[in-house]
Amino acid sequence: IKAAKDPNSVVQMKQVIIGPGGDVPMAGATLVAATSTVSAKLFQLSETQDDFGGAAPTEVKTVMTAALDVIQRMGRKLNGVADLSTAAVQSQIVAQVQAMTKPVQGTLVAVIGPAPDVAKIVAMVVEQVTAGTIEVPEIVVLPDSAVSFTFRNFDLKNLDRIGLRPLADEILVQELRTEKKAFIAVRMSGIKQDRLEDYVVADLIGRDAVDYDEHADLLYKLAGQIVARLRAYLVDDDEVERVLLDHVNRIGDFVFQQMMEHYVETETTYRVKVQSGFFGLKGPNYNAQPGAPKLSFRAAVTPKSDTRKHIFAGFTRCCFMEQVFHSDDERRFAVIVDEDALVVRWAKPGRKQFMIEYRRGEQYEPDFVVETTKEKLICEVKARNEMDDDTVVAKAKAARTWVAYANGHAATSGGKKWRYLLIPHDAIMGSSTLAGLAASYEQSPLLGEAVATASVPAA
Repeated sequence: IKAAKDPNSVVQMKQVIIGPGGDVPMAGATLVAATSTVSAKLFQLSETQDDFGGAAPTEVKTVMTAALDVIQRMGRKLNGVADLSTAAVQSQIVAQVQAMTKPVQGTLVAVIGPAPDVAKIVAMVVEQVTAGTIEVPEIVVLPDSAVSFTFRNFDLKNLDRIGLRPLADEILVQELRTEKKAFIAVRMSGIKQDRLEDYVVADLIGRDAVDYDEHADLLYKLAGQIVARLRAYLVDDDEVERVLLDHVNRIGDFVFQQMMEHYVETETTYRVKVQSGFFGLKGPNYNAQPGAPKLSFRAAVTPKSDTRKHIFAGFTRCCFMEQVFHSDDERRFAVIVDEDALVVRWAKPGRKQFMIEYRRGEQYEPDFVVETTKEKLICEVKARNEMDDDTVVAKAKAARTWVAYANGHAATSGGKKWRYLLIPHDAIMGSSTLAGLAASYEQSPLLGEAVATASVPAA
């Protein structure tokens, strides 16, 4: 309180204005989908091209939107994006688009104007989709259900660091403005346990990784060591119980962190299903604040920790007009990729597009997908000190399995090979190139256990 009133203190009171022109806008953020460069280019062409049968730009846009929808749904029925250019496939697209955009029966031509040339519009849409799509095969990677885990037997260390005391029965409240003081009587509540050790065990079995039936002996052993430590410096068991009631979460964290140091999981294998067909990447959704500008991705924001709060634009080779970066390291990597002459296109995919589970029910979302003139890359950017993190390693293993089967699919369909890169943040420098990063940080593909390949559905 004193510090807040001291003008020289780092702790300061601040006035916050809510509303138009204030610090916090009254209107909340709006969820917006990133605009694909294909859509942006097509809608631009609809305004400038007159050779669409004399139809109004709004009619042309309607046909373009319908064509994009049909192409997206047809992806699973084709071997690859190149099939869109065949006469047979384009005829199917034209027929479906005509059915979707057919005027209401009885509408006069004089009212609606000349009909758009659907075949010509579809041909243009196919041309733009083919040129602006990163073709991704439909491959499902799931961890084998036989994965099991356990904790090795061990004794707690650093017990002398535990010096917790019971909390006071009263809380002092002092108002910042008037300095008026008051005391509030409190009574700590919790479920009464039969044994002191039960408080610790109850907290631990509430954590996902702990199975009571499997680990009961170890849990009570460790809980007994906690109780013994508390008895060593507290007056009696009443004080021990109050400490357990007041601080059980902190004590549970202390024990659980050491348990995880002795966590053992059987080697994860994956079941893989390779489906014929492909999908084009969808853009991410982002929260747009009213009036917030889109920033150039070539310049860092201050502070850098605010990078994730902004929407960036100004790309040359990105598949989308806007992107959101989770860190400045991702933004710097995007600059390298976008300036690389060998890169054809790149994107940060939206959520739930790659069907890769690295653990049961936990899905891997790649940071970047990059297509060059020769290959395709899944790129993950991580802090140097996270490179050996268990979750990062598990995600990489699942992604490498996906890459192995994507390469098998590419060999039979004539597509480009895939590679997986796990890049430390401090390797991303102004002098870095994508080829150099790929040479240093590629992780080799891994083959899974079982594969089921679906046949191509009849077009």
